[in-house]
Amino acid sequence: MSIKKIASLTSDEDVLISKEAQRLLRCSRGVFYRGIKNGTIPSIRLGPRKIVIPKAALMRMLQEGTNIK
Repeated sequence: MSIKKIASLTSDEDVLISKEAQRLLRCSRGVFYRGIKNGTIPSIRLGPRKIVIPKAALMRMLQEGTNIK
């Protein structure tokens, strides 16, 4: 699936919730949260339990095929 097609599947919001990003990356919950913890998946923590993923940073990471730290 192309990056443009993936981006169009999500809403027009600037951030994704964890489940949306996890679905786009097609990875398990454990792999997803490990990526957030070690900085390979871009994220913003808004509280002890609320994490959002900047859509632009995630799409850039996927297009470049690199990890963001």
